[in-house]
Amino acid sequence: MSAVRRGNDKRRRRREAIALEKASPADYHAIQRALGKRCDKQLGHLRETYHRVSCGISMFKIQDPDPCAVDGGRVTGVRIEAFEDVKFLTPYYIFLNQPVPWSPSLRIHKHTVPPCIPLAAITSKWLPQPASVREVADRVKPAPVQNLVSFVYAVRNAISAHHLRQEALARVKKALALEGKPGQPYKYGLTAVRFLDVEGREIRFAWQDGKLGLAAVGAGGALLKCVICDGNGRRPDLERTLCSQKLSIESLPERLRAVHERESRMS
Repeated sequence: MSAVRRGNDKRRRRREAIALEKASPADYHAIQRALGKRCDKQLGHLRETYHRVSCGISMFKIQDPDPCAVDGGRVTGVRIEAFEDVKFLTPYYIFLNQPVPWSPSLRIHKHTVPPCIPLAAITSKWLPQPASVREVADRVKPAPVQNLVSFVYAVRNAISAHHLRQEALARVKKALALEGKPGQPYKYGLTAVRFLDVEGREIRFAWQDGKLGLAAVGAGGALLKCVICDGNGRRPDLERTLCSQKLSIESLPERLRAVHERESRMS
């Protein structure tokens, strides 16, 4: 296939060279303008790519058009970049405002963070809210101390870890797939390997002989613990083989192969 592609590219370059030799000055100017537009478009794309790679987090100011909005409609926006499978994903946005104008306390106005990210827990830790906005407004109690930088970094780390777990399991399923048999059961007698929750913290396994397995995954992608059961109950020997050293999701193909070999020796 590569030889055919090289031959086609060679013939295409020869045709382009012949067309350039026969081109008139007007054609040269048209080609130059077209190339200039294409170069400008490519440069713009490269600038945007470099910015998104180097500035994974950016902040900006926007104005809420609602005339009755809090704090005169002034909103601070946070843009968080995410990657998966060497591709840019749609950025995530968090919009913050100040419910009390003379207090530095920030509150989440709107956001596009998916539900699988523990945003409420991160907010309560780094952007704690006062028990009563009226008390802060009346200056009865001081507002709790907030840390916006730590909040944004915690949200970004949670988003990045989520997508890394999804990408890691996709690579595992690709490594376990039988070559030339799309849609067929996986290697080592497996029939299913998938996340059980949207957060990507539990992986479910199913084997052709009826065994079922469940593995807990840490935030960083490490296999914390697992349970494997068959018709007679739990299988501690297989559980130790699968999750003995708390390795990452990437080690699953090797671990599942060890489980399969152990079952083969015992049968």
